[in-house]
Amino acid sequence: MKARELGRFWSNAIKVVAVGVVSIVTFAWAIHGVDLERVADQVAHTSGIALLVFIALQILAQGSRVLRWWLLVRPIGRASTRTIVRSGLLGVPAAFLFPLRLGEFVRPAILARDGTPFAGSVAAVVVERVADGLFNVGLFFWLLASFPSSAAIPTELKTLGRFAFVGFGGLLVVLVLTAVARGPVLATIRRILSPLSARGADFVVRLLRTFLDGLVILGNWRGILAFGFSTALFWGLNGLSTYVLARDHVPEIPFASGLFTVSVSVFAITVPGGPGAIGTFEAGYRLGLAPFGVSAESAAVISLLTHGLQIGLLLVMVAIGLVFTRPAVPAQANANANANANANANANANAIASDLDIGTGVGPAAERGLAAGPGMATHVGTGNDAAPPSADP
Repeated sequence: MKARELGRFWSNAIKVVAVGVVSIVTFAWAIHGVDLERVADQVAHTSGIALLVFIALQILAQGSRVLRWWLLVRPIGRASTRTIVRSGLLGVPAAFLFPLRLGEFVRPAILARDGTPFAGSVAAVVVERVADGLFNVGLFFWLLASFPSSAAIPTELKTLGRFAFVGFGGLLVVLVLTAVARGPVLATIRRILSPLSARGADFVVRLLRTFLDGLVILGNWRGILAFGFSTALFWGLNGLSTYVLARDHVPEIPFASGLFTVSVSVFAITVPGGPGAIGTFEAGYRLGLAPFGVSAESAAVISLLTHGLQIGLLLVMVAIGLVFTRPAVPAQANANANANANANANANANAIASDLDIGTGVGPAAERGLAAGPGMATHVGTGNDAAPPSADP
């Protein structure tokens, strides 16, 4: 085995062990001091009506997310609505279920096979992730400010909130400055980071380019408003569905608990963890429900119910997505276009994998659920040429 291959093997092995440890530790923390037999009994006695309402709201939420994905990628390629929906039905579950966000490349890989530039789809993914983070940071601090001074806010939650504020708030400042003065800001960031790591500086600069180019996908204010509305709808439905389950077990809990708990869980699952955010999800729910006086036992009931039902619904999405077979394509013209798109997709995937020192899986196998890697470090354009413009630093 060559030295580089051996290094990659050990790097990936360390990542696997690390995410496993994170999942085990966070799950153990989420259920410590909890009587699991009582939790199982409460789960079994959940109201059937609450379960049906939760499922209905989650179906609407995932539908709004697929709609948002369609809004982002529709202008940048030749893929049909059927293919875009298929990529959403397969890619959204993959992004949640695969460890280290490996599944984020499933949607771009599927669209690339039908002629949508891989880099443009990655830009859409970056825009989604940044928008979700900023939306939930705003929601978190808005709701936190409404708590009475007597509210019992865990120290861990305060710490998590500070990290989220610094991380996403700092990112917002950088993005605004970069949008206003793209060239100078990117050059300054490169100068600051290069002494620490030239490779890291390149990664950050390319990621910022990716986000800025992704904003171009929205095109105009109508597109931005539609994207913003679908984002608020998605998270609002998630908060409402969480509240429905929580109220079934803690009748006096306020409506804001669902939205607040979801925002905290978003911060928690940004911590790299195992498949399906096992552990980090449950820890986020325990932290998010604590200020509302919910016991650790009830928090475990609500989190395990919510998590289990969501994973079940995501697997149903995968099954439906597999039914959306690719439509037939005209012989030669589309065959040539798809060949070019696949070449661009593979080139971008290799560049990303090189930055993150992982193997690639983009190509026909990617549509079956294999992803290229956990990052999004590539320049993005909305055309077929995926090479970065030489004008940028």
